[in-house]
Amino acid sequence: MTAPAWSARSAGTTRDISRTGVYFFSEQKFSAGSVVEVVLTLPARLLPRGEAQVRCQGRVVRVEAPGGAKPVSGVAASIEGYDFLSPPQ
Repeated sequence: MTAPAWSARSAGTTRDISRTGVYFFSEQKFSAGSVVEVVLTLPARLLPRGEAQVRCQGRVVRVEAPGGAKPVSGVAASIEGYDFLSPPQ
């Protein structure tokens, strides 16, 4: 995933995704209100034609501080637009 406001790239783990939003964990620092671009790989079991990558543009809605042993924040972001990077086969 990328955070264009800082021109930084960071790997993360998606917890939840819907048509209008995504929640993910990342070591990258995000601020509520900032613009984000997230690239997700949708698994073949969700798509009739196989795995695909989707680039989502959105805005950070909420950031939850790291907790426990992992130094990652939880980030909730709205999805304002998206496009497929690799079309389903």
